Amino acid sequence: MNIKPKRVPIHPSSLFVIGEFGLIKRIAGKAERKDKSVLVGIGDDAAVITRSIPPLISGRKGGVSPLLVTTDSLIEDVHFRRDFPPEAIGWKALAVNISDIAAMGGVPEHCLLSLGIPDGISIEYIDRFVRGMTEAAEEYGLSLIGGDTTSSPDRLYISVTVLGKGSDNVLLRKGARAGDVIFVTGTLGDSALGLKIVEESGVGSREFGAKFRNPQSAIRNQLIERHLRPTPRVREGIQLANIGMVTSMIDISDGLLCDLGHICEESRVGARIRIDELPLSQGFNALSAKYGGIELALSGGEDYELLFTVRSKDVKNFMSMTEGTKYTPIGEVSKDRVVEVIEADGNRYLPKSSGYEHFRR
Repeated sequence: MNIKPKRVPIHPSSLFVIGEFGLIKRIAGKAERKDKSVLVGIGDDAAVITRSIPPLISGRKGGVSPLLVTTDSLIEDVHFRRDFPPEAIGWKALAVNISDIAAMGGVPEHCLLSLGIPDGISIEYIDRFVRGMTEAAEEYGLSLIGGDTTSSPDRLYISVTVLGKGSDNVLLRKGARAGDVIFVTGTLGDSALGLKIVEESGVGSREFGAKFRNPQSAIRNQLIERHLRPTPRVREGIQLANIGMVTSMIDISDGLLCDLGHICEESRVGARIRIDELPLSQGFNALSAKYGGIELALSGGEDYELLFTVRSKDVKNFMSMTEGTKYTPIGEVSKDRVVEVIEADGNRYLPKSSGYEHFRR
């Protein structure tokens, strides 16, 4: 997300020094895991917990199944503006959590919603927000089972938790090895470009279609839709878990380079990405030059596509078994613990940013 926080002087002990991911590591270091049922704790897209499933009256067998748990918060003026369509905010609040479950190859099942509501938010606004969230829940088969509401001093605060069912092959960020081929679903940079268009237009609510009455209006609205109503790749995540050839996976929330960096850090490897192989939409190619070009695809974030690795020896079989689904190879895993971007002529490209990180400037 590129909505920037207000600038304040940096104190030596400020969170700006260690950043979002430094803070997560700090908390994880103090949270000693004692419960043996926790298979994966802090540091991946979702926690993984073993759960016993008792036999039901209906006659279904009991057993043990991985429980996936993830949570995300959205803050007004950090992740969204209040004049964005409330339905879109509700959809996105749930979709970004569903995407975390998809990144583990799981099936989302239940969700909880907590809201901090300031003065000035109407009942109608909340109704529209909930409508968007329930639309996403119905689309992906979730049940809203609880949560909390409270007052907020100035901004709308949204926190969503999603519970999901993991497969026997839960996909993690670690597991990539040198020589693996790096793949991505869908196209990159559309969400970041859509946000740029929204910020330039000054339009926030349901005026998008009316605002852009020109030959490019449909393209602009599609890009805006990619930002406001992202598509979690649940079907693809399930397929990738079941196919048994994926060595690591993450969803792209903070930017391709940033999230690839997480895979590399957890797997203790590096990576090389080729710019000319990045999947870009027609709309991106038509309009991105004005707003930052390829940088949006490399570090813009909030695409919520799946980024994963496959052993080089398995690639041919993988492509054959997944024919009909858009999986694009964009590079390979290396040994040198550095993420590099390579241009078509073979020269190294130096990106301006590696992606979005809260607390950093």
